[in-house]
Amino acid sequence: QDRQRRGIRPHWEFTPPLERLVNQAAPVVCAFSHEIEIDCVRPPGHGDGVLLAHGSKYAGYVLHVHDGRLIYEQSLVPWNERLEVAERLPEGAITVRYVQTMTSRPFDGTGALFVNGRKAAEHTFARVLFSTSYDGFSLGADLGNQVSTLYRGPNPFQGEIVRVRISVDTTPTSALE
Repeated sequence: QDRQRRGIRPHWEFTPPLERLVNQAAPVVCAFSHEIEIDCVRPPGHGDGVLLAHGSKYAGYVLHVHDGRLIYEQSLVPWNERLEVAERLPEGAITVRYVQTMTSRPFDGTGALFVNGRKAAEHTFARVLFSTSYDGFSLGADLGNQVSTLYRGPNPFQGEIVRVRISVDTTPTSALE
């Protein structure tokens, strides 16, 4: 309960529309193991854009679709790390999930992308994002200073976001961590 009072909630659920949350009210996921699951619908022939963004290129992460491929990207200028699914996403209703597993909090960990329950990509980070910048948290577009260099402006998602669920491992830190 003490962690919840300080803003680290273990579960979040969003049903759009939700344009933006200020950084201080947004889900705290950086430096923690966490999962982000998004139910969405990609229309035939297109369906690119930002699913979820938090922060900016100076310190932020984004889950987006670029050229039909699911990408998780984190940026901490001058560093940027990108995890990309090789295959194009299917059209229609899909569930995408990003899972971050910390191997040594708060700096070491891995990320994995899942499409409809199947692991589609995995990456060990050189640097795990410890915190986000002042820019807020947004669904369906990157409404602050863009996290990724793969798009310009807010890059709205061309499909429909049905529901977003975020789970955070709020296990207390050890003395070593």
